[in-house]
Amino acid sequence: MKGWRREERLMWKLVGSGSRKGASTASRAGDVLRRPPAWALIAGAMALTGPRGRRAALRGASCSAVASVIHLPLKRAVRRPRPRGAGGRSIGPLTSSFPSGHTASDLSFLFGAAQELPASAVPLSLATLGSHWSLLRTRQHYPSDIVAGGAIALAVSAGAWRIRPPRAGQRARPEDRLLGIYMTDHLALGVFARELARRARRASEEPALRAALERVAEDGIGQDISLYRQMMGRLGHSPRSPKIALAIAAERIGRAKPNGRLTGRSPLSRFEELDFLVMAIENKIVLWENLRDHAGLRERLPEIDFDRLIDRARAQRAELEPFRTAAGRRALGGPAHADTPAAAPSTA
Repeated sequence: MKGWRREERLMWKLVGSGSRKGASTASRAGDVLRRPPAWALIAGAMALTGPRGRRAALRGASCSAVASVIHLPLKRAVRRPRPRGAGGRSIGPLTSSFPSGHTASDLSFLFGAAQELPASAVPLSLATLGSHWSLLRTRQHYPSDIVAGGAIALAVSAGAWRIRPPRAGQRARPEDRLLGIYMTDHLALGVFARELARRARRASEEPALRAALERVAEDGIGQDISLYRQMMGRLGHSPRSPKIALAIAAERIGRAKPNGRLTGRSPLSRFEELDFLVMAIENKIVLWENLRDHAGLRERLPEIDFDRLIDRARAQRAELEPFRTAAGRRALGGPAHADTPAAAPSTA
């Protein structure tokens, strides 16, 4: 293509016919750093520095592995020839030129590791610069190949951030170990309650109840979970735990519980769902009070308005209570009153 021919002329201006071996110490270092074993050693050295270094090395290596896989279909689709003289006096590259797999892998490691350990960004950037100059100097890649590899690395690292945000840099105080366990347990309970509210909303045939459960699940419990995760991060506790996955699994398994009917939805199912949600919200009120008064978080996290959170939880409970009462009468045979409350205003 015409654009590729122009880039070939640019390559001749930059590196001429190329050089198989670096003449300077920096060039020789670049030749070493573009080899995968060098990055494996870098990851190992980072892992030896402590917990944050291990997290950074793991995230960087994971991003690098994903980028190494993603770039291969693009190579097969584009099939761009390598720059002239890429093989030199040795066996040349066996894959097409666009995009640069070395760049995608190296920069993915850099961007991923820097998410967990920002201080690593500068030394890793110097390493990647040396590596990428070596790719140009030896005529293994065109400049646009390297730019495309960098774009892949940005996409992979952005995806890693979105799927699994890095842990907050602040470390938990040793005396907060039990607080961290307590908060994780209640986070799992909150996730269970949110999933249960979503299930009850999908199963409900009453518009008023569906609207109430939508507000409670998303505007109420969902927002509280998001804020709660931020609080844990501020205190140095990880909001990621196997307990969260177990809570979601428990909610899914609970759907198979028999409630007196083989076909159709049992009135007992609706009542038990609403009953548990009301209990979970009551538990949330106690949680906010405990964190405010017993854990001293009113002083440690002054930007958190615990009183407002308690009032919001009470409003959520009040919104569900009429529906719970009506469902209880239907399921347990109590006196029939007005079974379907009117839609309540938003409590968020």
